[in-house]
Amino acid sequence: MAQLTGDWSTVASLMADVATVVGIGVGGTWAYYKFLKGQTFHPTCHLDLVATLVDVSGHPALRVEVTIRNGGLSPMRFSEASERELSIVAIDAPIWEEAQARGGNVMWSEGISHIQHLHEGEPIKLQVQESLGWSVVVPLPEGQCCYLVRLKVLGVTPRFIRKDRIVEWERDQVIVPEEA
Repeated sequence: MAQLTGDWSTVASLMADVATVVGIGVGGTWAYYKFLKGQTFHPTCHLDLVATLVDVSGHPALRVEVTIRNGGLSPMRFSEASERELSIVAIDAPIWEEAQARGGNVMWSEGISHIQHLHEGEPIKLQVQESLGWSVVVPLPEGQCCYLVRLKVLGVTPRFIRKDRIVEWERDQVIVPEEA
């Protein structure tokens, strides 16, 4: 009877070792798909950009409202003013009409460009689901008819072992007055 008890304890020990190996394999596979393939900690930044034409003392201007929201599962850092850039390109009616005749491909590089940096003078860290917003009024050049408003945001995502990664997001809006 003593030998039978010894055999069962050996079998139970072997089965426990097999279950441990299978458990580690299943857990490793789950972690791989959850965190690496599923990009669980991949930075996700949601940009909202709303630009409207306004009249300021008889001169054209754009009122631009910007919201940056961290939609990911890890914090994001914005360290310099140049990492939150709002650019506005204005084109005149002949460029717009030529683009419409060619099928709608506008040569924005031929326009007048204005760059506005959005910052508060210090580094910003957005926690998960936290948002930050700005509202600015930007004067526009006279005699232009259409505008491309582009928001460019560079964020820094922390990494544990390797160097921090810089990630870029952009959002565009084209403003065309009804007269154009």
